[in-house]
Amino acid sequence: METTTEKGTPAKKIAAPSVSQINAEYVTQLANKYWAPHAKDKLPFDSKVLEDVYEKEILTSKFSIRKIMLLEFSQYLENYLWVNYTPEVSSKAFIMSICCIVNEKFRENVPAWEVFKKKPRHFPF
Repeated sequence: METTTEKGTPAKKIAAPSVSQINAEYVTQLANKYWAPHAKDKLPFDSKVLEDVYEKEILTSKFSIRKIMLLEFSQYLENYLWVNYTPEVSSKAFIMSICCIVNEKFRENVPAWEVFKKKPRHFPF
């Protein structure tokens, strides 16, 4: 059975990127420096990195599923966004990045809410 979009056109299937494609991505290079769980000597949180990722990887790509998928795969939400989130000072880019990754988790049918339990004072539901 072929899936279709709301307009009745065939839905595009998103091919999973290969390991070499993932490793060549800008996001992977950033993850290896700032938030990848296996990275040693991670650099400290930098809001400029977050703003750059939001601008170049999310907005400029027009919310590309592939780009957001790579961010989700790199554990951007768990290891960079949420652990550094401060409601009083977090920017629009910060909040929208969180929303994009949560949305991607739902799209992939991946549990989305576990990360929020780590800082319940910011998300008391």
